[in-house]
Amino acid sequence: MKKIFLLMAVIFALSGCGSTEETAREQENTETVENIYAEDAQQLVYAVRAAHPVFVLDKVTEKYETAEKEFLENAENAADKNDFELMAQKYMASLDDEHTMPCPDFDNDKDSALANIRRYRLDLYCNYADGKLYIRNDDGTSSDSCITAVQGVDIEKIFRTVRAYYPFENRMSEEYYFRNMSLYRKILQLSGCDLTDESTEAEVVCSDRTFTAKFIDIYDGYYSDDYVKPENLQVKLVNDILYIDSNSFMKKDEKYAAAVKEIQNYSQNGVNKIILDLRGNGGGYMDFAKDVLRAFGTNLPYGESIIRHSSEEWVTCIKDLKTAAEDKTYTTNAGSLNSAMVNPDIDLVVLCDINSFSASVITCAGIQDGKIGTVIGRSSHNSPSLYASVLWYTLPNTGIKVQISSGYLKRADENAPQDILIPDEEVGIYENALKYAVENHYKETFNESDWK
Repeated sequence: MKKIFLLMAVIFALSGCGSTEETAREQENTETVENIYAEDAQQLVYAVRAAHPVFVLDKVTEKYETAEKEFLENAENAADKNDFELMAQKYMASLDDEHTMPCPDFDNDKDSALANIRRYRLDLYCNYADGKLYIRNDDGTSSDSCITAVQGVDIEKIFRTVRAYYPFENRMSEEYYFRNMSLYRKILQLSGCDLTDESTEAEVVCSDRTFTAKFIDIYDGYYSDDYVKPENLQVKLVNDILYIDSNSFMKKDEKYAAAVKEIQNYSQNGVNKIILDLRGNGGGYMDFAKDVLRAFGTNLPYGESIIRHSSEEWVTCIKDLKTAAEDKTYTTNAGSLNSAMVNPDIDLVVLCDINSFSASVITCAGIQDGKIGTVIGRSSHNSPSLYASVLWYTLPNTGIKVQISSGYLKRADENAPQDILIPDEEVGIYENALKYAVENHYKETFNESDWK
C-alpha cells in the first residue's frame, strides 16, 4: 500500500514539475512573440526617423509624436502579425504623407490585415460632401439618402477611424478617403461594428431608410484572368484635337515609346490643340512624364528638392538604423522657375481630378507654374509640394515591407498653394472635365463617342 501511495506521490510530483516547466515555456514563447513585435516597432520608428524629411525640416507634428509613443508602448500587446500590421499602418499614417506606408502583398497574401483593410467592402457607392456620406445614384450623382450608421456605429465614429488609419494631406483627403474607405469591413470592425472576418452583410441606417447591404470582394475583378489593365499611354486625334490619355507614368515599354513618337509626329505636323488627360493617373517616374511633354516641345520648371538618402546610402543606413535616425544631414537641390520650356505654337490643356497622384500632380503644378498650358478639372488629394523619393525597408522579424519618403519636392512657384493643386478652371464633382475643355476652352462640339 505504501508503495502505491509513494508511486502516486511521484506521479503527482512529476506532473506538477511538468506543468510548471510547460507554463514557463509558454510564458517564454509569449514573451518572445511580444519582443518580436516590440523590436519591429522600434526598428520601424528608427527607419522612419532615419529616412523621412519631416525630422530635418522641423515639421514634426503633435499628432505624429502621440502616434509614435502609442505604437512603441502597444506593439508588444499585438495579438498576432495582422494586429501588428494595423498598428504599423496607423502609426505611419500619422505623418500624413501618401508615400509613406506599409505595403500589402496583394499578389501573395490577400488575407493579410493590410490587404483586407482594402479588400471587402459593402456593395454601396457613395459621394461625400459637407460632412455626409450620400448614397450615389446610377448616374453618379448624390441621392438625398445619407448614411448615418452602419451595424449600430455612428458614421462620425467610422470617419474618425478612417482618419486615424490613412494620411490626410489636404482638404480633398476627406472626400477621397471618407467616400472610398468608410464602408470597408476591416474599417467597420476597427470602428466597433459587431462584425467578424466572415461577416457577409451589415445593417445600414440612412436618413430615410434602413436596409441590409452585402460585402463584396473587390479583388474578384482586378485579379480575374480576364482583367486587362488599360495602356499607360493612349493617343488619339479627334477632329483637330490631339487627345493623350495617360493612366500612369510607371511603365516604359515599346508601346509607350511608340505613343511618345506618335505625339511628336502629330506636333511636328501642325496639330496645335492638345489635351493631356491625367485624371486617375497614379503617378510614377517624372522622367516618363517629361518624355510626353518634350514630345510636343515643352518642359517643366523644377522646384527645390531636399533628399536625406540615396538608395545606395540607405543600404548602409539599414545596418544601424538607430545611429542613422540621429543623423540630420540632407542634400538640397535648388529649383528654377525659369527653366520652363513653353511652346507658343500649341494650346495645351491638362485634365486632373481627385485621383491624380504624385508625378501627375507635380506635372499639373509645373504646367501652371511655367505657364505652359491650362489645367482643368478638380483638385487632387495629393499635395503638389510633396514627400517622395521612396526608400524600402523590410522589418526583420515580421517581414512586413514598408515604403518611406526620403525627399521633399517643392513646386517651382513658391508663391502658389503648396498643399493643394487648384486647377485654373474647376469643374463640378459630376461634371466631365474633358467635355468642359472641348466645349469651353476650344469652343468645339463634344461628341462623347468620339473620345472613347
